[in-house]
Amino acid sequence: TPERRIVAEPVTAIASYSSDFNTSGNNDFISNSASIKMYDGFDDAALHFPHPYPNESELTVKLKNPIKIASDNSIMSFDEIVLVEEGLSNHYTETNFFDYVIVEGTKDGLSWEPLVDGYDSRRETDWLTRYNSQIVNQNSLATGDKSLFKKRTKNLLKTFEPVVLIFIRFRLNSDTLAFVWGWVIVNIKI
Repeated sequence: TPERRIVAEPVTAIASYSSDFNTSGNNDFISNSASIKMYDGFDDAALHFPHPYPNESELTVKLKNPIKIASDNSIMSFDEIVLVEEGLSNHYTETNFFDYVIVEGTKDGLSWEPLVDGYDSRRETDWLTRYNSQIVNQNSLATGDKSLFKKRTKNLLKTFEPVVLIFIRFRLNSDTLAFVWGWVIVNIKI
């Protein structure tokens, strides 16, 4: 059989990134599931994971270009809504945590380091209240809207050394049980 070659698009390291998804960002990500669009209940375009997201899946969105970690002021922030299945345990690596979202970085594309520990709807009272507002047969039929956005901020220097190049991804992990609305992200700044 002939040898197959995979040719990847060249990527350029960037020192910063910013998008509100209304004017930019549509071609900045690689995803196996999410899309940038506007939904009812929102005033602007955002990065939406499927609503509802599928059970037993790992959904990812990766920034195409690597970020060069600055020696100071290496902050990542974004606004998000997380309506994913509420777990019973306290850490996302435990079996009974159920579904979770996580933001990760990698230097080599193989070993992903958590920039923050995985979390679910319990992270914010508003999210948990909305999640529990419409439970039917163990599934939450509640949907997100702009009133639920919360800002997440992370100092990248707490995970990676200065001057290192990293790729960043957003990942939603789901088990076989309940289905729920999902995750939406906007106003990413790195």
